[in-house]
Amino acid sequence: MAQVNLDNALESGRDAVRRHAWREAFDFLTAADQARSLEAADLEGLAEAAWWNGRLDDCISARERAFALRLEAGEPRRAALLAIDLAKDHFGRRAGAVGAAWLSRAQALLKDEPVGPEHGYLTRIECVNAYNRGDYEQALELARQTAEIGTRFGSRDLMTLGLQIHGQILIAQGQFGEGMAMLDQATLAALNGELRPLTTGII
Repeated sequence: MAQVNLDNALESGRDAVRRHAWREAFDFLTAADQARSLEAADLEGLAEAAWWNGRLDDCISARERAFALRLEAGEPRRAALLAIDLAKDHFGRRAGAVGAAWLSRAQALLKDEPVGPEHGYLTRIECVNAYNRGDYEQALELARQTAEIGTRFGSRDLMTLGLQIHGQILIAQGQFGEGMAMLDQATLAALNGELRPLTTGII
């Protein structure tokens, strides 16, 4: 465990998040949170650090708190992104009903918002769900929407996530050549360091 100085724990935690030093980030931000409750952005950093350290309960707790703060601050888009992450967390631990509830909250928050990158992350998780239940036609449409939103807003992460899941769907349909070509493009973007750490991990 990192040696924690409470006087600079928050700044040290923020610096560790920027450096992707996830163990340090978790230790410092946890200490800072115990000394003084963190704000939403720092709770999001704590959640990501907890995720990389395999501490899913801590990750979920931090995200739930950040979600409540984003709602309270009148930030529906940021709240929706947290709801999407929480849906993924619960789907990943096979808590389908809880995951579906968080997904519904994200959909409701973004329903009346102008299309933005947040909608791309929503279509991506909807795409994965369609793919997992074997609805490849719906999944392909959602994969295209994810990539299109990423292109429109200049998000390499969304563009690549859309490309990656599109390739997976094509392979599942027996279109191996075209599907593998898409996966190769997505892998190249990940290997070149063009993407966020979590996106790179997914690819």
